[in-house]
Amino acid sequence: MKRLMHSVRWMVILGMGLGYVLNSSAQEQSGGNDLIKDSVTDLSIVVAAGVTGAIIGISTLPFVEEPKEHLNNILIGGSIGIILGVGFVAYSQAMKGRSTFQTVDGPYEKFDTRERYSWHQVNHQQAAKYLSPGDRDISALNYLFTF
Repeated sequence: MKRLMHSVRWMVILGMGLGYVLNSSAQEQSGGNDLIKDSVTDLSIVVAAGVTGAIIGISTLPFVEEPKEHLNNILIGGSIGIILGVGFVAYSQAMKGRSTFQTVDGPYEKFDTRERYSWHQVNHQQAAKYLSPGDRDISALNYLFTF
């Protein structure tokens, strides 16, 4: 029971500290740093997921005969919540740059080898306009395979 109270005490202290950080960063939004704001948001998501998991772990205690013997459910629930929170934050961070790399909405269905070759030839000719006469042959190897 002491261990449980110690864990709950640290969760409350961490939650209150996070609340103070969120309040201070909300006041500095006019000139605040986006990196700090994103980090605090990500941390709050992970902490909220951990607390939610711990609450779900607590909610399992009334359904067992000896709740004292199953206090680990709280820690297990909190751990699973933290893992899911970290997974969500990692996924959301990975998807932030998605629009940068994904410029085309749909896949090209008829972009076969011949069309790719002609596309590269057109781009090669356009790029050659900006090169000096000695550098006009951009690629050292220029093969065309036909089957």
